[in-house]
Amino acid sequence: MKVNAVLILSMLLVTLGQAQAPSIAILPVQNQSGEKWADLKEKLTARVQDQLLKQFSDREFAIKGPAELAPVLQDMKIDLTDEENFRKDNFYAIGEKAQVDYVVFFVITHNTQRIKQNFLTAAPEGEVTVKVWLLDVKNRTPLISAKSETAKARPHSFLGVAKGSDQQLTAADRVVVSVLKDFLGQWKSKAQPEPKKPEKKKEEKGGIGIGVR
Repeated sequence: MKVNAVLILSMLLVTLGQAQAPSIAILPVQNQSGEKWADLKEKLTARVQDQLLKQFSDREFAIKGPAELAPVLQDMKIDLTDEENFRKDNFYAIGEKAQVDYVVFFVITHNTQRIKQNFLTAAPEGEVTVKVWLLDVKNRTPLISAKSETAKARPHSFLGVAKGSDQQLTAADRVVVSVLKDFLGQWKSKAQPEPKKPEKKKEEKGGIGIGVR
């Protein structure tokens, strides 16, 4: 009976732990960069949105994304294409209505590319800047509030043809990781490989023998 009681208690603790997993509303990324190439602008927006989904899903957050939040925003009459609605009170209200622990919102404010030259080579460099909000809904605490973050990317080597637009997309990935690094560091990522355990050296067996020369 005692063993069964311990087993039941362990299962209850596991169930409670799963129920208390963090949840987050990932609001639709907005792009205010002024990028004139429509295809690149769309790709940058999608890249940031996808990277947000990847980072939080890798840490097993319960996610409510743009599709699930669309009726919430419509019901609350909050238009996130309007900069006037970029307010913490709005984000808290969205989080409360969506019943999540956190809300995250990214706005792409700038993107560019340039050629970086040194003595021997020239390579394209992409740059993306975002403004970020990350809010603790239950405690009504801003963990990141309208913070501007920039990331850059260049190819490791200039072998073949490297596109500046591709480097901007890589920078978009990096800026998400960079600005959320401290917050996401609290949870282990499934994408991170387990550290290899050092192999134990096999002990050689045998005694001291007398050789014949």
